[in-house]
Amino acid sequence: ISTSTQMVWKSVLNREFIYADGTSNLPDNLPPLEESSTSYEIRIISLSFYVIVLIVAIICSVWTYMQRNTNVIRASQPFFLYLICFGTLLMSSSILPLSLLSD
Repeated sequence: ISTSTQMVWKSVLNREFIYADGTSNLPDNLPPLEESSTSYEIRIISLSFYVIVLIVAIICSVWTYMQRNTNVIRASQPFFLYLICFGTLLMSSSILPLSLLSD
């Protein structure tokens, strides 16, 4: 960040990027680019965990529905148990775009 009146950078549509020195030449002191891609094995493991969470949440929802008239489930409020299952599904669904993001 420059406190002087010099322009640090400017970007104009359909034109080259202008650096602080007023040219479009790439500076030599830029840090190297790091690729952060997840390996194929990590993707498979994370998607496997997502499927496991999906199945368990659905099983818990079905079990709650089937047991909704028992004293323990009525005391635990089935709607609240459904919300927990839905929140778990919602939280674990973030694995999908993260695993597909780095191709």
